[in-house]
Amino acid sequence: HFADHALIAMVGSIAGGMVKNKMFSTLSSHESNFSKSNFQYYPIGCKGFYKLMENFGRKHINRVQEKKAVIIHLGKWFFGCVFTLKKYFILTKNVSQHDAIVTSAQEILRLPYMRRYRAKYLAKSVIFEIKKILGILKL
Repeated sequence: HFADHALIAMVGSIAGGMVKNKMFSTLSSHESNFSKSNFQYYPIGCKGFYKLMENFGRKHINRVQEKKAVIIHLGKWFFGCVFTLKKYFILTKNVSQHDAIVTSAQEILRLPYMRRYRAKYLAKSVIFEIKKILGILKL
């Protein structure tokens, strides 16, 4: 996930800033996608991306803004991936993979810079469960 994200951010360094990538690939479009079954790498990738960007940003004057941009980027990545996958696994009745992405999400939310997203995750999870009960989840 994060190799292309890091490349985009580092390319932006030529002008002393970062490029915010607002486009994420759709994880549900391919039946056998590496990112759909290797959730143990999600927390590792999240930590590695944060550390890489933190070290990279040490050279810049806008360090605080860059760190904030990295955390916002990780939040958008997190919510995009987690809820897309949760929905996919519920609709395809793959409970074990659903549970695996939830476990990975909980591990990510324990990271110090991701803790700020816990309340939002819980709120979105409640809404997700209501939609699941009402049968209004769609791919």
